Amino acid sequence: MEFAPDSSLYIVDWHNVLIGHMQHNARDSLRDYVHGRIYRITYPSRPLVKPAKVFGQQWITHHGHFDDGKFPVTNISIIESQTKNPILNGFEEFEAYSWLYHVDGGDWKLQGDSEPLLMGHSTKSQHEIDGDLDKFSLDNPVAWTKSYTGTSGNKARVFFTTLGHPYDFKMPVVRKIAMNGIYWALGKEGEIPEDGVNVVLDEPFLPNNSGFGQKFKKNQKPTPIH
Repeated sequence: MEFAPDSSLYIVDWHNVLIGHMQHNARDSLRDYVHGRIYRITYPSRPLVKPAKVFGQQWITHHGHFDDGKFPVTNISIIESQTKNPILNGFEEFEAYSWLYHVDGGDWKLQGDSEPLLMGHSTKSQHEIDGDLDKFSLDNPVAWTKSYTGTSGNKARVFFTTLGHPYDFKMPVVRKIAMNGIYWALGKEGEIPEDGVNVVLDEPFLPNNSGFGQKFKKNQKPTPIH
């Protein structure tokens, strides 16, 4: 149970103890359509609280997993007008294991002053198979910047990327995009080197594939960084 900012009481009747999201496609028969109900208790006339538009877009859909982790499914390229953006210092085009999320086009548009930096092209798409490309294009932004002004009245910087597959972060270029974006959001873009923030690791990064089940590594503990 949890109280919302408008004093409504929310009750969740089921949850997954693992952090993440359901890995099955929305059309997959394995997806649970029964559990996971969220109940809201409040006055009948009270409207729902509108979510703050912080990140630039909400969850809509993506182009599909397709043997997740076996091969890349999205080509990542720079938007020509952003070649001198410090967030992209050290950037090289690459193929991502992250499936392409739909954030702009059709009935949807990036919110506020969102400024796309990188584009993704889906190389295998369930929406293409279903004939829905008029709604969900094969090309969509995968990284952008925007601003957000909260109740304090102070304008904050936001960097967002839909790239997040564990295997992608084995590549220095992806780690570099994330770190450069953090520097920019903190107002430290002047400290980003021409070849990007140093993302060399002391030890190899050997993540599990995405998903849940018995894929986690047992007996793992945080290791101090010296």
